[in-house]
Amino acid sequence: MPRREIVLGAGVFDTPQLLQLSGVGPAVHLRSVGIDPLVDSPQVGHNLTDHPATLMNWEPASGFIGLADARNPKWLLRWLFRRTAKLTSNLMEAVAHIGSAPGLAAPDFHLIHAPIYARIDEMSYPRPALSILQSSWTPESRGSVMVRSPDAAVPPAIQLNTVTAPADLDALVRAIRFTREIVATEPLASATALEIQPGRKPANHWSTTC
Repeated sequence: MPRREIVLGAGVFDTPQLLQLSGVGPAVHLRSVGIDPLVDSPQVGHNLTDHPATLMNWEPASGFIGLADARNPKWLLRWLFRRTAKLTSNLMEAVAHIGSAPGLAAPDFHLIHAPIYARIDEMSYPRPALSILQSSWTPESRGSVMVRSPDAAVPPAIQLNTVTAPADLDALVRAIRFTREIVATEPLASATALEIQPGRKPANHWSTTC
């Protein structure tokens, strides 16, 4: 038996699952799935925090191509012989920590710029593009990770509840608007052209969002 504190670090999903399988967790729920509770700890599996992110893309102004041609063999040769040029990029070329609203005690968003086209569902675009990701650091929405069976091979039920708190949606909208302000300011202003995603929409369409 351990004589001192044990710290279990198995990841965001596996840690609560292992604890619950071991009988540590909400007693009522454990019994409902056939696990004998050893320690009734109601918070185990709750308060899961996701960090939602949005992506915005722009076409660059004439003369700017970013990493759109990074597959050109000449850049591979430059990297092989000189360890320079585009293949030295880590894609995320600039980072900013911002507060999306006045009066915040600390930044609540992480902005990441990449000189490529980036989307969650696809990574291709017929022309050069650049992207900026807005990642929320302090969301209010909370989810859960709850076992469904005493069998460890059965995945737990994962409920992210992303952006279910109205404040989180409001914060994402502010971050998108602030990103547009940054892009409209030099030196980015003269390097960007068309906003691809989400793109400018009529005022009535974006009345509750952007």
